Formats: sequence, C-alpha cells, structure tokens
Amino acid sequence: MIRGRITAAEAAILVRKKWTPDPRDRVRYTTVGHLRRLKFDVVHTPNPSNPDHVSVRAPRVEGPWNDDERAALEKAFDLYGEGAA
Repeated sequence: MIRGRITAAEAAILVRKKWTPDPRDRVRYTTVGHLRRLKFDVVHTPNPSNPDHVSVRAPRVEGPWNDDERAALEKAFDLYGEGAA
C-alpha cells in the first residue's frame, strides 16, 4: 500500500515504474484508523523506490493470511469504494 491520496497514474509510476498508466488501473482508499479498528497493524515501511510504502499485517504474529483476514482487509476499502483516478 501507499500512504497518502494519490492517483492511479502516480501509483503506477511508484509501483511499476511506468509513466503511462493502463486505463484499467484503479486506486482505492482507506485510513490507518479504519484499518486499526479492524485490528490490522499498519507500519510505514519506506524503501528507496517508494518512500511512502506502507505494510499492513494481520493481527497475528506469523503465517499466511487466512480467508477471514483477506475478507476483512477487502472490506476496509468498502467505506470509500473504488475509483479511477
């Protein structure tokens, strides 16, 4: 994930290093507060190519995400919906 409210074109540049976004590219928004209310851990994890990178972790220590955790994360975005930028 990327912190801040950016467009699909800006996200494409950060993630894929591509200047021309695909018309199918989309961005969705949520907030740290909303994710934390759902018991997710949100950590700013910048890297050289993306200083605004954010990691979201399930509320347990290790192992792959289960179906319930994936569904809960997906619902975190329902509040704001999906939109082309």
